[in-house]
Amino acid sequence: QRRVCWRCSSRGGWRSTGNSCAFCASRYAWRTRALCALARQGEEDKKDDAPPPIALVHGLFGTGKSTLLAAIIIGVHALGDESESAGRRRPRLLLCAATNVAVDSVLTKLLGLGFSSFTRVGALRRIAKEVLPYSTHAAGSECASKSSAQRSAQRANADAERALNEELAASPNARDAACLRSAIADIKAGRMNARTRSLKIVHVLATTCASSTCLTAGADTDAAPTALKWQGRGRGGGR
Repeated sequence: QRRVCWRCSSRGGWRSTGNSCAFCASRYAWRTRALCALARQGEEDKKDDAPPPIALVHGLFGTGKSTLLAAIIIGVHALGDESESAGRRRPRLLLCAATNVAVDSVLTKLLGLGFSSFTRVGALRRIAKEVLPYSTHAAGSECASKSSAQRSAQRANADAERALNEELAASPNARDAACLRSAIADIKAGRMNARTRSLKIVHVLATTCASSTCLTAGADTDAAPTALKWQGRGRGGGR
């Protein structure tokens, strides 16, 4: 019986030890080395009384890494309210992870804590159902002209509505069906387009690492969101 990689579900390429395929082993090892190098560089560059510019949080399954990240987001958002009242620029946060499941895991934690002041960007079919009411696609946000942005958004809305209707027809779960109906209603009412137009000013933005570079490209340096990167399999595990 061939082994299955726990990261990508691949059944081939077993040139490494452990339960990861060779591709995942090399990819995640490279990310770990890069993060450690950034941490060492930050320690060398920072002043004696300055906090480190990057933090690595390690832990076993179920030790509270996602909960910690959710608490950090809520805390920074609360500090933003104080900054605005004092006339200072409000901090923005970019939450990104390698997979859609990992992103939605943290957002589900936030919803469970009563926090919903975020916008999730991605392919709607790959987003967790309970996060759909706070989601949008980025179609049209990168277009140069207003007319091309509208056409791109219209096509994306039609494709998204068709995909969500297909999922709704096949969904046996009443809770998932309610979330899908809410997302379809948002598309028809234009609320999803409003979320797309507000991507450059939203306080907490969540997406995958692959999409994060597209969303922040060309943004004002001072207004660009601070990145919170989360590397993990999903619910528990990882860094």
